[in-house]
Amino acid sequence: TFRPLAAANDAEVAAVVALVNHCYRGGASWTDESAIVDGRRVTPERLRDYAATSDVLVVVAPAPAAAATAAAAAHGANGAHDGGGAAAADGAPIIGVVKTGWTDETVVGPLDGRAYYLGLLAVAPTWQSRGVGAALADRVEAAAAAAGASRVVMDVIDARPELLAWYARRGYRRTGGGMPARAFIEAKGERLLVDCRFIVLEKVL
Repeated sequence: TFRPLAAANDAEVAAVVALVNHCYRGGASWTDESAIVDGRRVTPERLRDYAATSDVLVVVAPAPAAAATAAAAAHGANGAHDGGGAAAADGAPIIGVVKTGWTDETVVGPLDGRAYYLGLLAVAPTWQSRGVGAALADRVEAAAAAAGASRVVMDVIDARPELLAWYARRGYRRTGGGMPARAFIEAKGERLLVDCRFIVLEKVL
């Protein structure tokens, strides 16, 4: 089940922050980038900022998996240590998240016209390779088409060949734009461990 992030709910925000940071910095996920970037991928404040200017969607585990996922998530102090998912305030086990909506720029710079954005895609490690990430991307692309967008864009670091390959299989291609990642990443309070660049990927709908 997809639904918007309950940004006013402290417990749900904390659960999603824990999920994202576990996926990107926890070492147990194929999306892990802790060997490239050190620090928190997202904070509660930044997640709320995203929700104020974009659509942040979460996906809740389907029954009967929901009860098992919620119980597993409860074992971790931050709601996502074991990779099973993050329990929101209402007890619903959140197993994925994505940020989307209209944009006229990426971290690389202004776009040539508006596009739909896809970012912050994260899936609980025990739910990876089960179609959840693809379902989130499908949801964004369908929303983009319904809104009249002609393309979906994202900004990613070029030091993630497995991630670039995943998006390439979905039809995303590099636009040619890019910039060094260090200044942007370190301005967020993170530490870049491997020099790399931000690049823009685009899928024409």
